Amino acid sequence: MRSSVILLSVAAVAAAACGSAVEAQPVIVYVSNQSFDIDPVDITVTVDGEVVVADDFRVEGQHNWVEFPLQLAGGEHVMEVSSVRGPATYLGTLQVDGPLWVVVDYWSGSDTEDGAPAFGVHISTEPVGFM
Repeated sequence: MRSSVILLSVAAVAAAACGSAVEAQPVIVYVSNQSFDIDPVDITVTVDGEVVVADDFRVEGQHNWVEFPLQLAGGEHVMEVSSVRGPATYLGTLQVDGPLWVVVDYWSGSDTEDGAPAFGVHISTEPVGFM
């Protein structure tokens, strides 16, 4: 998992050197399992096709976010989040114009609108806090 983050960071710095208007920026990704139904749940996060997170996440007390610090070149990036055991997917974009904080929460069962597993993704240009 660490090598994926390092490869992405190197790619981001190289892309920034090749003409991106915004230098590589910190993008902090937090991942949490919020479902007591599927515990642990496998979660994989990719950015531009590169795996940056791939692990099993336990629900614990539902107040458990794991931090994954990244460096991404300025510009638009495609982020995909998926779970095989979950089964859920999310596809979205990250517009990196400065530092970003991304929170990925996995939900299922009575915690979702239709009962189907889903990811909640919150993207902020300001630091986030957890309770």
